[in-house]
Amino acid sequence: VRFDMVRNRIVFPVIDHIGRLVGIRVRNFNQSDIDAGRKYMPLWHNEELYNCPKMMVVYGYYQNRQILKRTKEAVVFEAEKSVLKYGSCFTMNKAVAVGGSAFSQYHGKILQDAGVERIVLAFDNDYNEEGDRFYGLRKMIREAKKVKEMGFEVELIYDWDGEYLGDKDAPIDLGRPIYSKLYRDRKALDEVLAEYEEEQSEIQTEQQEL
Repeated sequence: VRFDMVRNRIVFPVIDHIGRLVGIRVRNFNQSDIDAGRKYMPLWHNEELYNCPKMMVVYGYYQNRQILKRTKEAVVFEAEKSVLKYGSCFTMNKAVAVGGSAFSQYHGKILQDAGVERIVLAFDNDYNEEGDRFYGLRKMIREAKKVKEMGFEVELIYDWDGEYLGDKDAPIDLGRPIYSKLYRDRKALDEVLAEYEEEQSEIQTEQQEL
């Protein structure tokens, strides 16, 4: 991992689950790149693109596989930098990343083969264009349902009361104390779905009364 001072970006290798270098990615910090949707990109160097299929790579798995096997739990982030930051905050790094907000069957197969039983989703706190802060939560619930169908126990890390995380923040972005609180307040998927269904029922009741 290195910092490219000329282009204001981090450059990091992507290692697959058996230790092979399968790509190189960059995390841009120039706001113009971020606004243009180029926050995370494959490296383009000497007219060669070092791309890799994100849906087939569990970033951090190879480096953290022994801890994943021991704890039988994986904290799944969207971005690779969250795995690196988690490792700087905790001595036992059980974090991995899927390179976005989609959890594929291949991701599940890699983690199941390692004996992982519990997936803790810790996706970004995304808002939509209308400023709806629950937009990211709905995306995470959608993926959580898929993960549960793969046979995992599923829990969600989220800033339930909107006290800490802003738009695009990952749960680890504000450091160990805030992440630890969010982790302690995590909820099982079934609990989240029950609360969501109850909330939707109350909204429908209010609309009927009006």
